[in-house]
Amino acid sequence: MKIMAYVIGFAESERILQFKQRHQRDDFFELIPAVDGRVLPISLLEKIFSAPFFAHQLKNKGEKWLGASLGCFLSHINAIETAKKQHADFVIIAEDDAEFRADPRLMIPAMVKHGVELLYLNDRMRCKTAVQPQSGDIIFLTEDNLTGTGTEAYILSQQGMNKVLALFARGVKRSMPTGYDGFLQSFCIRSNKKIITPGKKSLNEWVVLRKSLPWEQPITVSVAVANPSLAAHNDRGISIINAK
Repeated sequence: MKIMAYVIGFAESERILQFKQRHQRDDFFELIPAVDGRVLPISLLEKIFSAPFFAHQLKNKGEKWLGASLGCFLSHINAIETAKKQHADFVIIAEDDAEFRADPRLMIPAMVKHGVELLYLNDRMRCKTAVQPQSGDIIFLTEDNLTGTGTEAYILSQQGMNKVLALFARGVKRSMPTGYDGFLQSFCIRSNKKIITPGKKSLNEWVVLRKSLPWEQPITVSVAVANPSLAAHNDRGISIINAK
């Protein structure tokens, strides 16, 4: 079984140096240089993102945030594509603000046992219902128990990688309704369900893309969260989107 592990960040940045210091024992992480989306032209951002998302975020957060959001998206996709090229069976992806309390590779047997294709490891992504933590345990996520957000630490199986890349390709062709956090969250929603929570309704647009056109294969991913979680969000108020 081939397992790859990547940390996303700006090379030689203070945040990457801190990640390496925090995880000296976890020296299996390789760097995936973050894409600095803030230099991308606004015409590209307007074409890539859906009109409602583009207009709302441009008004409320500005052009640079939109660019950085796409840069974050592309950084994660680059990590997944790199793992696929390496013929990895599983890929562990971390942002440079993740702080692991345990070796994430220990969760892979549970993923294999339960057929999980996407496993969240971070504290912020959790189940609504309190469940007694058990080492090496997982909880499946759907729209019924989904709460929290964050893509600072997760694992994808080989099937999960292929499905994430397939949905990304559809989003590029037909416009993307959210940034990467929402994109990954949308896999928790079953194809016959909808999110009605304000602020998360845009996830339904990804579900429509997952169903897609009659001649395309529907995309369904089994999503779970580690119980207990393995990674804290040590960002000190600065995300990968506004790291510089």
